[in-house]
Amino acid sequence: MPVANWPTHGNGGWSGHSPIPSFLNWIRLRGYGGILLFATTHPWSSREMGSLNRVKAQKPQYVIGLTARCRQKCRLFAEVDGCPSRVFVMEWDTEQEPTGQARRDSEERLRQQISTSNDWAWEVDPHAVYTYVGPQCLRILGYEPSEIIGRTPFDLMAPDEALRVASIFNPIAAERKTFWGLRNVNLHKGGHPVVLETNGVPILDSDGNFSGYRGFDRDVTERDRAEMDLRKSEERFRRVVEHIGDAVIADNLNGHIVFANDRFLKLFGFSREQLPTLGFENYIAPEYREQLIDRHYRRMRGEDVPTHFEYEGVRTDGTRIWLEVDVVPVTDSEGKIIGTQSAIRDITERRRAERAIQESEQRLRHLIEVSSDWIFETNQSGAYTYAGPQCRELLGYEPKELLGKTALDLMPADEADRVRKEFKSFYAEPRPVSGEEGVRVGKNSRVITWETKRVRKDGRIVVWETSGIPIFDKNKEFRGYRGMIRDITERKQAEDALASIGRRLIEAHEEERTRIGRELHDDINQRLALLTIELDLCNQKLSSSPELQELIVHAQQRIHEISTDVQTLSHRLHSSKLDYLGLATAANSFCRELSEKSGVSITFSHTGIPPTLPKEVSLCLFRVLQEALQNAVKHSGVKDFTADLHGTSKAIELTVTDRGRGFEELEALTRQGIGLISMRERLQLVKGELSIQSNSGGGTTIRARVPLQESASQALAG
Repeated sequence: MPVANWPTHGNGGWSGHSPIPSFLNWIRLRGYGGILLFATTHPWSSREMGSLNRVKAQKPQYVIGLTARCRQKCRLFAEVDGCPSRVFVMEWDTEQEPTGQARRDSEERLRQQISTSNDWAWEVDPHAVYTYVGPQCLRILGYEPSEIIGRTPFDLMAPDEALRVASIFNPIAAERKTFWGLRNVNLHKGGHPVVLETNGVPILDSDGNFSGYRGFDRDVTERDRAEMDLRKSEERFRRVVEHIGDAVIADNLNGHIVFANDRFLKLFGFSREQLPTLGFENYIAPEYREQLIDRHYRRMRGEDVPTHFEYEGVRTDGTRIWLEVDVVPVTDSEGKIIGTQSAIRDITERRRAERAIQESEQRLRHLIEVSSDWIFETNQSGAYTYAGPQCRELLGYEPKELLGKTALDLMPADEADRVRKEFKSFYAEPRPVSGEEGVRVGKNSRVITWETKRVRKDGRIVVWETSGIPIFDKNKEFRGYRGMIRDITERKQAEDALASIGRRLIEAHEEERTRIGRELHDDINQRLALLTIELDLCNQKLSSSPELQELIVHAQQRIHEISTDVQTLSHRLHSSKLDYLGLATAANSFCRELSEKSGVSITFSHTGIPPTLPKEVSLCLFRVLQEALQNAVKHSGVKDFTADLHGTSKAIELTVTDRGRGFEELEALTRQGIGLISMRERLQLVKGELSIQSNSGGGTTIRARVPLQESASQALAG
């Protein structure tokens, strides 16, 4: 408890100024508020009462009350702000006048207090001219006290600042009022600004006349800078809160909102004027209120409750919205919880999307359950990570029995050896696969049919067709395949039967063409030649009749043309060059004959064609060449064509190109598709492929590819 001793005379009389105002001013300069005074002297002297009344008149709210007690050694107690822990005591002896030594001791103690204080003590006269300057001015402003005596505070400020401060101080001084917390910017002797906070009280003589001000200046430059930084930080935070995508609110212990950003107001449709009256019941759906209110009060008591949760809110128009909320407690400087701060996000669309996904997944689950196809997923190594329930019917295994196995584990040994290389390539270079030929996924994704044999649990061999797509994570890292498997055992048996029939039909067709071609060449053509000879003999015997000779010559020319056509037809039905000279020579001869007969230009080229090929391969490609060129000559509307045969160790590819009017493949198949169908059927018998690129007005390219040996490339891990 601070104690101040002040020089007095006996019987309550004062030498110089009364100590009571000085005592009060000493307390006020330290920033305390209302003061309750009581003393042990009774009664108050008239001078004491006069001093106190003048102080009370200047600041009525400052002196709260006066209490007098017994007549003894005088003690004046000052209880500030209604806080018993902040009581100041001034004590003096009323029976005798202090000695000179006591006065000097008191003055020395006061001087020591001033010299050791961080604040700068000062006094000014009624004209604001410094009459006393404490030594702290050297540390605060860089001036010796003697350099400031005789100057005014305004002389230490920039002109604009001096005018500003004078406009505040002059009205206060005119009314002889006490002031505190007057912020002013002074200029240090070195030229940099120093922010001071000034407190001052008027000095009154024994007659109560105003004789100046006495006070303290405190250097608050660092505090001012910190406060400015804090304001800037708060402003930045406020801007972030206002522009953040989340709604942000702060509520007090009772759950009433004390702060909300614009996003919150817009989200629920409130106005800022409504904030003081808003609570949980204004924006939380009724069925969630009780639970959330209970959590709030438990959180206020310091209990551990969830900080992240979802609930439905209600807008002012009655619309319900789903909200995701993160709540954190807010504490004061002593760590006591005084409320909460919440970040609220509108997740209505996300919840709708999640619900749609759930419904979609449910539909997909139902489809999987009723589908006859087996749905699967594998990891990067090809091991099954998911197996649909259809595997029970297709393979006789329970789904859990297949997890961790690969497709190779379910194949016969020879089948696994056949497709092992291709199986590994699918996982080394992930790509979409499908059981439908001719479909393309992406710009450069060639879809492959993977047909493989599998072994059921009961040992029976089945044939599967697999379709799948690679799975990639959000970092585009390959994670495996997802797809479906179909049992095509019966279909393959039917296809094999149809292929066998088709093969026999084509073979019979070719045999018939060969027979007819040979008869045309060996019989009809020979008989036409004999007829020409006989007509020539007749012509010699009719030398006396020029008219008959002319008719015979004309008939011989017609017979020669018929013979030529018969020979051409014979070659078309069966090319002996194909049998004896090979595919390249027969194809070149056919292109030349068709060019001459049709009056068109056909450029033929070939590379890498072996001299001997399997009969079915050479015959298939020769028939495709015939059909493609005859269709092009008939329908393209142009006169220039190219045909190319290109051979490798694995396959032979035939390409026929024109720059004519082109066609739509589907339309061609439905309108006059017997030629295209025939080409496809022939190629299928030798495991070949046919691709057609054509657009109306853009020309046509037909490619036929026939493997020279069966490849294991028609495989996928499934």
